[in-house]
Amino acid sequence: MADTTTTHYAWVKPEPNASADTWGDKLNANLDSIDAELKAASDVADAAYPIAGGDMTGVLRAMPGSVSAPALSFVGSGTTGFYSLGGNLIGVAGGGVYGGALGANGWTGNTSPLAIPEATATGFLMRPVVALTGNITIEGIHIGRTLVSDGLGAHVVTVMQDSTVNVPLGAIVHLDGGGAQGSGPNASFTVTTGTGVTFHFQGTSSTSQTRTVTVNGWLSIQKIRANQWRVMDGYGVS
Repeated sequence: MADTTTTHYAWVKPEPNASADTWGDKLNANLDSIDAELKAASDVADAAYPIAGGDMTGVLRAMPGSVSAPALSFVGSGTTGFYSLGGNLIGVAGGGVYGGALGANGWTGNTSPLAIPEATATGFLMRPVVALTGNITIEGIHIGRTLVSDGLGAHVVTVMQDSTVNVPLGAIVHLDGGGAQGSGPNASFTVTTGTGVTFHFQGTSSTSQTRTVTVNGWLSIQKIRANQWRVMDGYGVS
């Protein structure tokens, strides 16, 4: 039987009862090859990011292309820290309180005091006008901005309890039924409060209120206390 080789690295296996004058050279060559392979593997392992953490000295890049879940995932239950929500969303939580999610359309969910800029093809942009699609719940991304219609119909804007969406005190949101600066498209708005939220309007205060902003009307609301909002000013409001 002639010499054979190993499956993966083609190291020589001397023929039994043969290779009397060559088996030593063959085994020495195998050992040199094994030594080189082990050294290469060790160099890669030494350069790898340690499982216990450490300082990264290079650039971390996600693979390009469309994926159904984040190319970079964070492990966790949402109790504290960063974690993957799927669908290209990174969730944030602390002390058991869900803080929100950062994705392609900006910051959603329970929000921080600052509205997060929208992501665009060329970077981040804080647009002063937000074109609504359907109905929405007031969140941090709406603070200090003007909400206008997409022209596809009336909109319901809901102000939720702090335990659901924690908008910071002093936050102001504008609604424009005539489009930005009256440029259209035009639509009416219905502003409603979630359970336990108080609306202050023209000297009256009550929970579960609904206010309507007519086409070409406008309305500004401000959070003044926990679970309490005030209608600051407006036109065409009933």
